[in-house]
Amino acid sequence: MTPTTGDTSAIEQCGSCQARLALRLPSLRAPASPWLCRGCSAAFIAAPQLRDGRPFIAGIRPGCYYDIIQSDRRHVGESIATGDELAQLNECFNTLVREGPDSRQHPRYSLAKRVRALPLTDDLRVVGQPFNALTVNVSTGGIAILQACAPSHSYLAIDFSDTAAMLPPVLLKQLRVRSIGPAYEVAGEFVSRIET
Repeated sequence: MTPTTGDTSAIEQCGSCQARLALRLPSLRAPASPWLCRGCSAAFIAAPQLRDGRPFIAGIRPGCYYDIIQSDRRHVGESIATGDELAQLNECFNTLVREGPDSRQHPRYSLAKRVRALPLTDDLRVVGQPFNALTVNVSTGGIAILQACAPSHSYLAIDFSDTAAMLPPVLLKQLRVRSIGPAYEVAGEFVSRIET
């Protein structure tokens, strides 16, 4: 992010082609949506900047969420768990006793469901292909997922459309990562919903 107006949430330059943009970090009152850089077509999951209380569209054009999250399903790989394995995980989660301090502000609920995750840079630019992950637990303020690859970015777009849950996609800010065998548990807080 390179804010020039004193607004720390401003995203004013594309991290790919250095073109000028008018985006900002989303919030609960300003949800994220997909945008494409007019200079290089890099995809962003962000909110437009406001000028005089109205969206200001400069250097960007609207993108299609489903094109971004479904981009080339061949790269998504095999499912991280079968239906039977998900059932076993949910059974284990129900008997799990958590130890140590819990920094969550909201009660968490153990739940194993398949989701798709899309890595994003600090300026909310899409930097990789979507991948499969499993939810570990969820609360009203955040979620923990289990993923096969080591996380290398601060944000993830989480898509629940492969589950039976009627939940909107969300933007997740990564707060904690821990290695669990060959996988990684990534816990984070919800930043905003993503408008599709």
